Amino acid sequence: KLSKKNLYLPKKNLYLRDNDYVLVDIDYIDTWKAMEKLLDTGKVRAIGISNFCHSETQRLLDSCTVKPQVHQMEMHPYLMQDEFLGFHNFNEIHVTAYSAFGNQNQLYELTGEPRTLEHPTVVEISTRLGCSPAQLLVAWALHRGTSVIPKSVTPRRIDENLRGVSVKLSNEDYAAISNLGFLRRYADFGPFVGYWYYKDLECPGKKPQDH
Repeated sequence: KLSKKNLYLPKKNLYLRDNDYVLVDIDYIDTWKAMEKLLDTGKVRAIGISNFCHSETQRLLDSCTVKPQVHQMEMHPYLMQDEFLGFHNFNEIHVTAYSAFGNQNQLYELTGEPRTLEHPTVVEISTRLGCSPAQLLVAWALHRGTSVIPKSVTPRRIDENLRGVSVKLSNEDYAAISNLGFLRRYADFGPFVGYWYYKDLECPGKKPQDH
């Protein structure tokens, strides 16, 4: 209720169940069943998940009455997750990409790869198309059927990101961006909290010492 009040909305458009380590002692299936009941109250329009791995998502699908309408996950040209995206398309679950610009966050560890927005291929294509590298990666995410939520608190950059919707990629440019030559996952805090995230996905999370 407090969240809805702070957003000044009569109802939430989307309510997500994050794979939150704080709630590991509560089965996410039980949480999901409570979220399903929220739909009947009219307080939310849709329910979804975030940061689930393949087996966790499948277990939810096997147990739920209402399947997730959205799965929010890290996705960018260094972590395309084609197979997992196909799984969601097959099950008619929309995918929203966060960290869509890859390794821009200063907290993310770099291991020799360039920042995604500075990759020579990204720079070359964006220059040729007359858009910014950020707009190009927004267009890349949209081209593959996902939505995208790039993070920014700067009005100028928010406007810049929105203009990426107007950038149209050829199949050749899309393929070039999809083959930058790196496989990296950045948003993995499992070792810090003792939970093994993304254990059965492309580029799995780091395995905590106690697992």
